[in-house]
Amino acid sequence: MGLIVRDCPHCGAGHTTLTCVAASVHPRDEFRQRALFSCNACFAPFAAMTHGDGDPLKTLVNLERSQIRIAYLTPSVTKPEAPQHTPQPIAKRYVEAEDSFRRQKWTSAVGMYRSTLDLATKDVATKLLPAAAGMKLFARIEALATDNIITNAMKDWAHHVRGAGNDALHDDQEMSEEDAVQMRLFTETFLQYAYELPGEVAARKGQTKASP
Repeated sequence: MGLIVRDCPHCGAGHTTLTCVAASVHPRDEFRQRALFSCNACFAPFAAMTHGDGDPLKTLVNLERSQIRIAYLTPSVTKPEAPQHTPQPIAKRYVEAEDSFRRQKWTSAVGMYRSTLDLATKDVATKLLPAAAGMKLFARIEALATDNIITNAMKDWAHHVRGAGNDALHDDQEMSEEDAVQMRLFTETFLQYAYELPGEVAARKGQTKASP
């Protein structure tokens, strides 16, 4: 069975082997094959189109060292990005959290999401409620909600996920996928509320003023 090496967007494994498990000749081109590959780490599927003189299912080498070319492969790895208008230092921390999440490193992901929230809430508090900037993370969120800078619903959600965030600070406490998912959703929503939405509103206002 033919092999290729790729990063897996399903499980986050880097430079893992994908094995061809099925292939058939394209109906209109005898030099093209429709192929199905499987990640050797998580066994998730990839659809591919190959081109060249050979059957990817019967070629017992790395296909990219053979006469067979991978013309198309899906899904592909997408680069994680923070919500628009997120300040660069905070966006960088968020991307690190997303990378850990993609690689299914749940404890690292929870810790990095918590760190992202810490930076973001300090930034918001410094600009709008300086008295809260020196507070601990979840007390800071409580103060931001009391001052109507964020919604009470977000405050309640923060308290719901804070156990995972606090536990991630301790090396002996392992986080679960559910912990990581909850922290990820809350962090993304907070960044959207704090930066993306205000940024888009400001951009729209600027467009309106520029219109004749």
